[in-house]
Amino acid sequence: DEENPDNYPSIIVEIDRCASKLKNVYALYKDDFHTPNTSHVGGVAVVKKGGSTYAFIPSKDGLHRYDLNSPDSTIISSSPPPKSLMNTKGTIKKILYSDSFNYSSLCGYSYVSYDKYRNLLWVGGFDEDSLTNICSYKLNSAKNSLSEWSSINQLPVNKVQGAVARPDGKLLLSTSYG
Repeated sequence: DEENPDNYPSIIVEIDRCASKLKNVYALYKDDFHTPNTSHVGGVAVVKKGGSTYAFIPSKDGLHRYDLNSPDSTIISSSPPPKSLMNTKGTIKKILYSDSFNYSSLCGYSYVSYDKYRNLLWVGGFDEDSLTNICSYKLNSAKNSLSEWSSINQLPVNKVQGAVARPDGKLLLSTSYG
């Protein structure tokens, strides 16, 4: 990857929003703890079911599911930590994706949002000049796997960087560059 020549892992950060404190930094890995996930992380959708908390992250390789409560995650104890994590504080955990799902390349992989009202993941891509699609995928009842493709919709604006599902069934879209 020309944007990450040192193959540092992508990260997601967990913040306690009530206390305004950093809780965990998750260094993302795939297949084994020796292969960092260096893919673009344009978004993360967090889904809770029972005592489990899953993070779904889209990338060009697929939609990855990470179990944030996984007993297999390991705390990085090297001193100093990898260069990509030098400016982080708190507990740094290496975590493997527990599953990877293929999804339509028509949707892109720049952002993801969870619609808890309809139990859907919305995934879309960014394009500066053209209209793009957003796709929805139904989660299974355990909320840990995609059960079916639900819809594909062309967005009415370009440069979309994110989406949030509202209770009334509408999506709020954020755009860049005006």
